[in-house]
Amino acid sequence: MLPFHCAPLLNNSERVVLVDLPQHWNLGDSFLWLGELNMMGALGLQQPPATPVCTINSCNLDLLGAAVGSGTILLHGGGNFGDLYPAHNQLRSTIVRRFPNNTIVLMPQSVVYRDERLAAADAAVFASHRSLTLLARTAESLEKLGTHFNATPRALSPDAAFMLGPVLPDCEPTVDIAFLLRSDIERRMEEHNKTDAVLQSLQARNVTYTVDDWLGWQQYAHVTHETLDQALASLKLHVANRILCRGRVVVSDRMHAMILALLMGRPFVGFDNNNRKLSSYRATHLDPQPLCRPEHTRSFLTSGIEEAVAKALQLLDAGV
Repeated sequence: MLPFHCAPLLNNSERVVLVDLPQHWNLGDSFLWLGELNMMGALGLQQPPATPVCTINSCNLDLLGAAVGSGTILLHGGGNFGDLYPAHNQLRSTIVRRFPNNTIVLMPQSVVYRDERLAAADAAVFASHRSLTLLARTAESLEKLGTHFNATPRALSPDAAFMLGPVLPDCEPTVDIAFLLRSDIERRMEEHNKTDAVLQSLQARNVTYTVDDWLGWQQYAHVTHETLDQALASLKLHVANRILCRGRVVVSDRMHAMILALLMGRPFVGFDNNNRKLSSYRATHLDPQPLCRPEHTRSFLTSGIEEAVAKALQLLDAGV
């Protein structure tokens, strides 16, 4: 469990702050944020009342320093460590430079670098810190950290979203399949290009479905980007719940759809995005645990959308 991994790293701090609030449309990052707060609560910790909201868009480092004092800074986890989403690494590097004497822990991350030079530059910044630990959420990402960040302590840890615990579905199923399909730079284009044909085949069989992505969640809640703040993390979890609970089976290429479906007890069939987040996480944390295998969880991983739909139809025919 995450508290077991993190407790020894916090240096017995009485003050702990969590930074990089996910102030964007990807709902999965809000699961992580809530899970990280739950992890702090499990350890008897909470952020000081004066802790500023620190995001990639705005972070008052003076106020952050006043709030944390000599305590520990937690850097929000997820799938944005590397050069796919550079604003997050820029914020992390800024904090590492600004707080050289504080203990800093990077919460569990996936690691993707396309440019070796950027990896080397980030590694140099992180290696200069006296008390920084990097947590990877998959064995593959831990290996990448060992290659590029070998001067910085690092360890393997499960994804923070599991700290949500069991999640009750917000609704009964209204369609056969709830698709949650990536529409961002991490989608596999060869699978994305098959989507229309797959959906047409389902229509011909009178199989009902919905198609969404986390990035379009604002249609389910009347908020704007400017109004997003920490108080809305729970709302975003409920919106994600409502997107998935409509399907008797969930089909997705998003890792946190897989995790949320597991926590909801909803049958899931997945296929990988372009940097293999789902298969890498399953191989690291789920497949080695007998009770987390597909025959117990009804959570399956396939090679692509066509095989995923075929498996979903099998589950529907079996009466899930």
